[in-house]
Amino acid sequence: MRKLLFVIAVAFLAQAAAAATVGDITITTNPPAPVPNQPFTLTVRGTWSDSCVPHYFNLSNSGAHLVIDAVANQTCSVCTTGTTPYSLTTTTTATAPTPGTYTVDYYVTECNTRRLEATKTVTVSSSSCAFDQSLSIDPPTVRPGELFVLRWCDPSFSNGPDNGYDVQFFRVLAARSLNGPYNVIGDVPDEKTAVQFGADAGDIGTTYFFVEAHGCNVTIAGCLGDSVLRTNVVQLTTVPQSACLPNDNTLCLNNARFQVRAKWTTPNGVSGNGEAVSLTGESGYFWFFTPDNVEVVVKALNACDSTTAPRFWVFAAGLTDVGVDLTVTDTKNGTTRVYKNPVGTKFTPIQDTNAFATCP
Repeated sequence: MRKLLFVIAVAFLAQAAAAATVGDITITTNPPAPVPNQPFTLTVRGTWSDSCVPHYFNLSNSGAHLVIDAVANQTCSVCTTGTTPYSLTTTTTATAPTPGTYTVDYYVTECNTRRLEATKTVTVSSSSCAFDQSLSIDPPTVRPGELFVLRWCDPSFSNGPDNGYDVQFFRVLAARSLNGPYNVIGDVPDEKTAVQFGADAGDIGTTYFFVEAHGCNVTIAGCLGDSVLRTNVVQLTTVPQSACLPNDNTLCLNNARFQVRAKWTTPNGVSGNGEAVSLTGESGYFWFFTPDNVEVVVKALNACDSTTAPRFWVFAAGLTDVGVDLTVTDTKNGTTRVYKNPVGTKFTPIQDTNAFATCP
């Protein structure tokens, strides 16, 4: 009787451990269109028939064959029954030395039994276009009525008559929030990799853009399917007509209300304009001679909620003894404050809590 119970228990455990994939498995690469010798990772997404879902174990790469190994229910325990979504990403990267099609096999070892769960092909392009990182915007800050340009590269390639990717058109999408929802702005013909837009008063604030490449996979049977690739997301800031507009020598702080510029003078009389670098919406710094040598740090703070003395504050600190004229302008009403540090004097910290009585 004990032996029979033991056999029944073993059979029950084996049955409980024999979970299975439910539905389709997707295998994607990051970046989505790798080029030769570019490291990439692979992500597997799917559903499992119980709670003991697969976890990444190993990635091996031999020639044009990549193998992802995952493990599930290593202890052969009883798992909660029920369809369970899962996702795993390789912690090591693969590289493809030459253009072509690579085969990815996905295996799961569950309770000491290894099975092939899915196979996918990954195309490595001969194109030098890293489409997922290629989108740029120029300039990134505009006023209403001004133009800006989005640019990207063309991920089309051909590794032969039966292997490649051909872009049919590009689609531009935009949203007011980084997480969307994104709306289609328009489609661009496949031969173009740039588009120009104009900002208007309704665009004031932040807008986010990305571009999709809609294309087909080139096969011996022709160009098949609608395969979509996506670029990175870029940000456009549209400021009011009177607001500060940043450039190489201008910091714009506190929602672009305050314009900050710095002029430097050396003991021998040489002078120039500080090069501006933004840090946050309220702070930034200037360098004078080399980009890695920070000279003056400045911030403009909103203290308008003070019940005793509502003001905008200006704080600055310098790491220099050259002459500095730091000019801060409230672009809303044109009020200006100039802070001077004499030539040959160590920069005295500025903590002006009475700088602009121009609230709100």
